[in-house]
Amino acid sequence: MASNKYYDPDDIPELSPHRLGVYDEDQLEKDKPETNSMIELELARLRITQLEKLRRQGSEGFGRSINNSEDVILKNLYLPKREILRFDGTPINYWNFIRNFEECIGCGNIGFRAKLNYLIQYCDGEAKAAILHCAILEPEIGYHQALKLLEETFGQKHIIARTFIDNLLNFPNIKRNQPVGLRKLSREMQACCLTLEQMNYVSDLNSTRTIEAMVLKLPTHVQQKWLKTAYKIIRGGREPLFADLTAFVKEQADMANTRYGLLVNRGSNSDNRDVGVLKGRISSDYNAARISYASINDDNVPSLSSFCLECSGNHSIDQCQKFQDKNVRERKEFVLRHKLCNVCLKANHVAKNCRSPRSCVVEGCSWRHHTLLHEKQEEQRDSNSDVYINTQFCTEGSVKRMHRPVAFEVVPVWLKNGEKIIQTCALLDSGSDASLIVDDLAKELSLEGKPKTVSLKTIDNESSLISKEVDVELHSIDFSSSVKVQKVLTVKKLPSVHRTVLTANQMATWSHLKDISFPRVKNAKVKLLIGCNVPNVHEMKEIKTGNTNEPSAVRTLLGWTLFGPYGELHGKKRVLNYLSDKEELEDKFEQLYSTEFKDPFSCTTPMAVEDRIALSAISNSVQRLSWHYQIALPWRHEHKLPNNKKLAERRLSCLKGRLIRDTKFLQDYTSTMTQYIERDYAEKVNDNHVDGRIWYLSHHPVFHPKKPNKLRIVFDCASQYAGTSLNKNFYSGPDLVNNLVDVFTRFQQRPISRTADIEAMFHQVVVPMHDRDALRYLWWPGGDLEKKSEIYRMKVYLFGATSLPCSVTFALQKTISDNLDKFPRVVTQLAKGQFYVDDLLISMDAIEEAKLTYSHLKGLISLGGYNLTKWTSNNIEVLEFDPEEDRTEGNVTVCESNGTSKRTLGIEWNIRTEESCFKVREYHGNLTRRNILSYVASIRDPVGLIASIILPAKMTLSAEIRPGRKVTHRLSSEVEHLA
Repeated sequence: MASNKYYDPDDIPELSPHRLGVYDEDQLEKDKPETNSMIELELARLRITQLEKLRRQGSEGFGRSINNSEDVILKNLYLPKREILRFDGTPINYWNFIRNFEECIGCGNIGFRAKLNYLIQYCDGEAKAAILHCAILEPEIGYHQALKLLEETFGQKHIIARTFIDNLLNFPNIKRNQPVGLRKLSREMQACCLTLEQMNYVSDLNSTRTIEAMVLKLPTHVQQKWLKTAYKIIRGGREPLFADLTAFVKEQADMANTRYGLLVNRGSNSDNRDVGVLKGRISSDYNAARISYASINDDNVPSLSSFCLECSGNHSIDQCQKFQDKNVRERKEFVLRHKLCNVCLKANHVAKNCRSPRSCVVEGCSWRHHTLLHEKQEEQRDSNSDVYINTQFCTEGSVKRMHRPVAFEVVPVWLKNGEKIIQTCALLDSGSDASLIVDDLAKELSLEGKPKTVSLKTIDNESSLISKEVDVELHSIDFSSSVKVQKVLTVKKLPSVHRTVLTANQMATWSHLKDISFPRVKNAKVKLLIGCNVPNVHEMKEIKTGNTNEPSAVRTLLGWTLFGPYGELHGKKRVLNYLSDKEELEDKFEQLYSTEFKDPFSCTTPMAVEDRIALSAISNSVQRLSWHYQIALPWRHEHKLPNNKKLAERRLSCLKGRLIRDTKFLQDYTSTMTQYIERDYAEKVNDNHVDGRIWYLSHHPVFHPKKPNKLRIVFDCASQYAGTSLNKNFYSGPDLVNNLVDVFTRFQQRPISRTADIEAMFHQVVVPMHDRDALRYLWWPGGDLEKKSEIYRMKVYLFGATSLPCSVTFALQKTISDNLDKFPRVVTQLAKGQFYVDDLLISMDAIEEAKLTYSHLKGLISLGGYNLTKWTSNNIEVLEFDPEEDRTEGNVTVCESNGTSKRTLGIEWNIRTEESCFKVREYHGNLTRRNILSYVASIRDPVGLIASIILPAKMTLSAEIRPGRKVTHRLSSEVEHLA
């Protein structure tokens, strides 16, 4: 009898158009749907042909067997195609993938080369990188070697077990009113238990520490029920196992997610509550605001129980601190959402039917509503801020209050250092644990000390600064006493406090001060603060006090000082803020100088407190997905955002007018929006979910002056609505970008220079699902302006957000730091130090080194989802080594063109002559200060290469910019003549 023959696709002539050669990922991905289906059909047909031959050669009984096999094959052809799982290197998915692969492909009658190619094809990320080189081995050896590598790298039992357990231990604690969270925890526990049981590796799961940690994640009332279950198990003669806890949690989750379980979990917060009689109507969605409970006491008198809808506490809503902390708009939205009465904040009736005598207690308010719902006039204006736009240039805010002047403990002193002596005033601050001196005064006295980083904390702020520790000798104003103060910290300035000296009339008013002499000094400004680290100065040797609201006098080591209120109550108008939407020319001119002429030897500025908070939030939320990094938005607060959809619709209607007038503009805009969807940068919002942080972003186009044909869409994250904007709710984070001068200097060090650019760098960092609703925007489907606009949301970081530079740069640095051991050290050092935002500038000594650097850097950056492209070089051999698709257009004929140049960091770099060029356009505008400043600022020279040329122009301009001169005034005749 003929035996079944094993067939390899390489031996089948009929399959020659679809033979599998050396693994080519791009070709497989491109031809995968058609090729795979065709191969399966051809294999099936070939198998039937071979069975027909065997049937003609075999016996009748064997023929019946062949017929049965043929029927089975034909039936299998019409079954739905089995889905093959993909594997990205996550250990907990290893066994599912391997078993699925063995079932679908591994046990099939195809050659080892095909199996190996399929195995590589269905692996992603680190898993693919681990086995990719196996394609160069003999098919059978390569296939088994790839399986072995996958098991050794990702399938070891202790790694899988540890990953499962770590995921469970990092699961958030479940609260009583979170039945869905309990169900998710149950699902995770079941998956962990089942997988490790199949692996026969449950020892870590059954440890007492693991079980106790999981019990503590359960709600309190579920923990109490587990106590009873565990006690029964212990009474049975054994310790509770993780499987016991898993079964228990599943039962509790199933009960909590039933219709009645949802009611109980949303309508109460204590197991000891006496539910009694249920009154009122209950809607199908179990809105707890419409449920009230009455308990029956011994006297049969019903009484309503108090239950807070905001925090589930045992108090009414108007007594809830969390509800009171909301602003008026959020309180109103809460009342409307839960259908509460505007007068008494209770359910089951409206304000017009409310019998409560309560009314608003705000003076002058005639509306019948609860005081917590009263809006001030300013807040009412904010709520309608989308109706009008304030076009005033500036606004002053002021407040008038009754103010009584107060004297601080300030004493005049002499400061001495060697032969130098200076008179000043010292503030005795008992609330400070350090002594401070102003920098200017320390320099006058020639005080020297070692640099030190210190942290200054106030009521609502904390900042770090570079200071010096100095020692100073202190003398009283009459030189009767002295003290040496050590470790005094230098600061730029101190609070604006002056010494108070009473007049003769004021002294006569308070009899207890008549015999005290307060010496007058020329300099009454405080430039020294003495803290509690010098206790003998604060010691009260004598004190004289008067009546209430009268000043007191204290004699200290350094003399008499006055403190406390003095004078009569009087109104005083004080300016609180100054807001301007007009950029001052003087400020712009100062920015121009500070940007281009920085002190390279200055100390590094310490990271601010807010920057540390932002960096901590970013680093704690970063996650590695299959090919990209995911970073949460660095929110300042947890509260919700106002609904600004109306403002977004209005801005979209303004944009519509521009799009209608310019067809080319409409096509470019629509093309960019379509690319967002096609490249998975954005997605359509298909639900009407309105809870959580939701914000609608307005958007507008931006054209680069050097790239007029390239349209970039910028989302207006600074647009304000109801007093807030998206950027106001973000931490901007620290500046993580490399120093520009350092990058450019190292770029010029070696003979062979190379530049490259990260393609769409800002769109390679993913935003988590729970943050995406804050990045919604409106657009017409397909760019059809006749249709109704639809809601979309960004899935990646976008242009316009203050947190964009920090988050994106952090993701790039994370890509490099996570893969240090996979590439040569020289490559990782270049990646760390030679990126300026998305531009790469490097230089090498040898051609071979430059070639290798291309592949290494491109491979390193690709592990974070980035594509390093637009490569250029001043060496033709190096440039020709790069694939054409990775080269900058027009640079292939670099040696044949004297004018070939590449714009790098805003500077034209001539690739042939290796010169930095500056293109200056001829000016034809009006000679006003603003126009001239704009023109000078357009000449970008970040390294200061042509500072000697443009500095005279800036000095001339500085003489023209004086306070009081309007920016639109023409220049003086002398300057116009020079221009």
